Amino acid sequence: MDSEIEQLEKKLAKYQQIKQGMMQELLTGRIRLVDADVKKSPEAHMVREKQHQPTHNQHFDDAVMIAGIVNAFYSEKYPLGRKKVQKLLYLVRRKEQADISAFHKKAAGPYADEIRYKGGEPIAQKNKYIQVKRSEKGSRFEKGVQMQQALTYLQDWGKQGDVDWLVSQFQYTSVNELELLATVDMAICDLRREGKETSVASIKDLIHSNKEWRDKLKKAYFKDADIQRAIKHCQELFPDKEG
Repeated sequence: MDSEIEQLEKKLAKYQQIKQGMMQELLTGRIRLVDADVKKSPEAHMVREKQHQPTHNQHFDDAVMIAGIVNAFYSEKYPLGRKKVQKLLYLVRRKEQADISAFHKKAAGPYADEIRYKGGEPIAQKNKYIQVKRSEKGSRFEKGVQMQQALTYLQDWGKQGDVDWLVSQFQYTSVNELELLATVDMAICDLRREGKETSVASIKDLIHSNKEWRDKLKKAYFKDADIQRAIKHCQELFPDKEG
């Protein structure tokens, strides 16, 4: 009996270790429990496949979208920088009627520090969807060795259409023009929330009221005619959409 008890105690210790390891796996999301009766069914196989898919949240969505943007807009002849990627991210969120609160009125804004430092960009780099090369002229975004994985997520999540929309609208748009459009659009959103009329004058007043933004009005591409053209373009891109 003593020998049998000793063997049972060893088995108990072993099972407790296994249980502890399984609990850790469950907490990290690497595995899920399924009914033992369906282990051999196609549904069980689908569950095992889904175990390897990443958590579907805004940060990971941004990482995948950044990869899609880099894949679509990268060119050896025309380097793709962070400023352009950020503006395209802002515009695609507006197209999706998604939350744009992460974007703030920075000098080169709308600009999201969260996406650069703890969101989509570092995730995309860590997963090797993209690589960011730095030089005296700034950061340059290029395709990573795991780009195809991100493109698969875009397809599976129905996001490839959004990338196609960006290409159809902005494939040959300069960084300065994207800055103008995104800035004017964010101003339009602010004016709508405040119940104010959208006009060149009201947008210029809003831009001038922000210390980070007011120097934009000194730029050659922020003349009255440019702002008026951008208002019309934004209204065509996002008809009656609130920010």
